[in-house]
Amino acid sequence: MTAVLAMPNKENEASAIEPIVVYSEKDLQKEMETVLSRLANTDQDHWLKRLESLRTLQGLVRGGANEYDSFLPLLKDMKAALGEAVADLRSTLVKEACATVEVLSVTFGDAFAPIAEGLIPMLFKQLPVKIQVVYEACNQCLVTLLSHTRGPKLLPRVLEGCRSKQGIVRSKAMEGLNLCMQGWHPADLERHCDAIEQLIVSLLKDSQADSRKAAREGLVAFGQIWEARGKAVMHSLEPQTQRLVLAADRGGGGAPTPTRSARPASAPIRQ
Repeated sequence: MTAVLAMPNKENEASAIEPIVVYSEKDLQKEMETVLSRLANTDQDHWLKRLESLRTLQGLVRGGANEYDSFLPLLKDMKAALGEAVADLRSTLVKEACATVEVLSVTFGDAFAPIAEGLIPMLFKQLPVKIQVVYEACNQCLVTLLSHTRGPKLLPRVLEGCRSKQGIVRSKAMEGLNLCMQGWHPADLERHCDAIEQLIVSLLKDSQADSRKAAREGLVAFGQIWEARGKAVMHSLEPQTQRLVLAADRGGGGAPTPTRSARPASAPIRQ
């Protein structure tokens, strides 16, 4: 079985993904092996098969195949191939890869973290690409990932993005960090508190306006978790910067609100 695939062109979007129903673990394994075989083949003339495999994967989830115990272990075998699709040069393939990752993140939540941790750096790497479709797809994918999937190795990847030499990566990574501070349990952030504070202070002085804006919003979120430390940082700032942070706190350009998953926000990650 394969997902419905419309040939991509400039005039129209691909047709909607149809659910694919499998009736046994054996059938699922066969489908997933086919998906992996096609997705992992990066030959220049094979990209439509890779596109089809991504839609097949979405179709399997829509058909309920993720309820099988073997689905997630089989999915982990595709970690590298998914990353290569996200990092591809073809905007159509990148867009579909990001859509697939979003479906998987929403479906599996924290269980998707072992795969997501390797995808975050690739999503950051695509942000400076001068193709709007790629930028938008990767940015939205990051928002979805950090809103629905948590894991001990995800936050360090976000912090690495905040240190990037690329301004667009720093600003979007800081926005991603804000999502983590807004939606994750404080216990999941505690060990990185010092690094988060240092990055916020650094980005408040960044050469990029978007990075500074995201850092101001980040200081607001930081202070809501660690009140005393947030106040100490605030008091160390120049008066003009303090006013801008206060404006962000009043809603003058706050951080994007994360899309909440079904997981209770009060539950820390189970190690």
